[in-house]
Amino acid sequence: MTGGDDLLTAPLSVLGLIVRASNALLNNGISTVGDLLAKTEVEIATLPGIGPFALADIRAKLSARGLMFRPGGALSPPKKP
Repeated sequence: MTGGDDLLTAPLSVLGLIVRASNALLNNGISTVGDLLAKTEVEIATLPGIGPFALADIRAKLSARGLMFRPGGALSPPKKP
């Protein structure tokens, strides 16, 4: 097994997410890094308990490890009225 495979099966706690983000992911059945990476950013953003701050934390913690959400949709910046 490679180091990357180990990371995919690792619990979310290895990412050091804020408690709110971690709890929201766990409450929605996402318990490993691999579970998280299998989702698009839009899928994560629409989960109950995931707000802009939690999403930004998740994105930053993934980026710090050279990881990203599954391709297939990114959130658009808010449109100005």
